[in-house]
Amino acid sequence: MLKRHLKLQSGRNFDQINKVAFIGDYLPRKCGIATFTHDLRNAYYEAHGEIKSVVIAVNDNKDGYAYSQDVVFEMEEQDEVSYMRAADFINNSGVDVVCLQHEFGIYGGPCGVMILSLLKALRVPIVTTLHTILMEPSHDQRTVMNSILSISTRVVTMAQKGKEILQNVYHASDEKLRLIPHGIPEMEFADTEKYKAELGLSGHKVILTFG
Repeated sequence: MLKRHLKLQSGRNFDQINKVAFIGDYLPRKCGIATFTHDLRNAYYEAHGEIKSVVIAVNDNKDGYAYSQDVVFEMEEQDEVSYMRAADFINNSGVDVVCLQHEFGIYGGPCGVMILSLLKALRVPIVTTLHTILMEPSHDQRTVMNSILSISTRVVTMAQKGKEILQNVYHASDEKLRLIPHGIPEMEFADTEKYKAELGLSGHKVILTFG
């Protein structure tokens, strides 16, 4: 199923894909997108370890982070030149498909516009996962989103409502969109009362969701 999915996402045959680059925040940076990118890359590696996967990480400070060897290139969030260098690195390192994690706040410039410089310079298919889809975007947010929708080969949304907004508000092509539920890493069930007590929620029903 994953092989078929990757073929649909990239527009290429699976047999032609030898290297995938993931772009986004990355652990140990404390950010939900960093955790998501890390988990996604690990799940991909576990399923298809024969295909090389690397990470292009975004730094929000000058010192960067103590990344694992998964990270092969680091971009400075507010330095547009580093986005162009990242594009050049990707184009010349044998990457066949780019998997972009998009959130307005993690890239530089107004509404994260700097990421467009990288995307426009790439010479490989781009699969973009959207983490925020706004019903009433500002002018700058709409401009950035419309550009991402235009440049990306495939666009992933994690909720049906998000897909509907992309179609009704941004007039995105249904052919380009893919709905893939958010999901979490597999883990064993545990007694939740211990953790509820630590959070001061003993005796309460707790529902976890994402926004």
